[in-house]
Amino acid sequence: MLPQYTTATVALAKGIKRFAVFAPDSGYGKAVSTAFADAVEHGGGTIVRRVSYPRDARSFAKPAKALGDGWDAVFVPDSADTLALAAPAIAAAGDVPKPLPFPKKVLGG
Repeated sequence: MLPQYTTATVALAKGIKRFAVFAPDSGYGKAVSTAFADAVEHGGGTIVRRVSYPRDARSFAKPAKALGDGWDAVFVPDSADTLALAAPAIAAAGDVPKPLPFPKKVLGG
C-alpha cells in the first residue's frame, strides 16, 4: 500500500499524468526514481522519459536536452543545491514543466 500523500499522488490528483524523471546515477537516485515511478503508474500516470546524470555533476545542459518533450512535470530526486543547478538547464533546453494549479487566492493567509 502506498502512502496517502506522496509527490506522485499529489501531482496526479492535480491532473498531472505524464512525468519525466531526471535523476542522479546513484543508488539513491535509482531507488527513489523507482518508488516514484511505481506510485505514478499505480495512480494511473505514465513515466514518459527517464534521464540520469553523474551523481557528482555540476553541469546539466547535455542531460537536460535528453529530456525532450511530451511530459507535464519532471521529478528530480536530488538535493536542493543540485536542483538549483539543474532547473535552469532544464528551462534553457526549452523544457518547462507546467505549474500545479493552485488556488488564485489564499484564504486566511
